[in-house]
Amino acid sequence: ASAPIWQFDHLVPCDTFDVIASSDYRRTPGGEQCFENIKSLWSTLNETAHAEHGMLILSTIFNVCDPVWDVNVFYDWFSLIFGNMAMVNYPYPASFLEPLPAWP
Repeated sequence: ASAPIWQFDHLVPCDTFDVIASSDYRRTPGGEQCFENIKSLWSTLNETAHAEHGMLILSTIFNVCDPVWDVNVFYDWFSLIFGNMAMVNYPYPASFLEPLPAWP
């Protein structure tokens, strides 16, 4: 687990953080299935968002306070969640972002 402190323009490819975060999910027990589930989330969000009343459906499923009308809000939200979880997957309890158990 580590923050992407060396990811500056022209030092590493722009997808390096995503590659590392993905490998974190793949290395967990059942990790390949976890990785595939996360990977399929993006197309599921897109398909649902573009269906009739899709954004209302997503807003209801995720229990947001006000309806969300732009699917990018969900993309950003999940990207942040999965990225943060990959950065705080310590083998011991920590409070880097929030109090978390070991291997959250």
